[in-house]
Amino acid sequence: MRKKIYGIFLSLYLIITAAVAQEVPTGLTEAFQKGHAQALSTYLAESVEIVFPEQTQTLDRTKAVNVLSSFFANYPPKGFAANHQGKRGESSFLIGTLTTANGSFRLNIFFRKKNDNYLIHQIRIDKTHE
Repeated sequence: MRKKIYGIFLSLYLIITAAVAQEVPTGLTEAFQKGHAQALSTYLAESVEIVFPEQTQTLDRTKAVNVLSSFFANYPPKGFAANHQGKRGESSFLIGTLTTANGSFRLNIFFRKKNDNYLIHQIRIDKTHE
């Protein structure tokens, strides 16, 4: 009897977790993997805060794409892995690892819901010390 109840609760938990979890758009993952800043523009809000260890910039979408293009030119991506994601109310986040030819970076990407879409309003890029 306990196994049956445990099984039911486990099943409910898995179903609810799967229903609530936000899927990372395939295009977003591919854009980071390939270093295509222009492809990322689809997922950017009108105003985006880009945070590097040495500076923070709040930019419009076009300038944010230019900054990301420069970053990808200096650090050509080899891969991107989404490590953790979460959602709460009208916002969500993604934590991932960007592997480049010149080292690895931890990316914290924060989204806000606008018109039924989650758009990036902040990207925090920190070099990992491996």
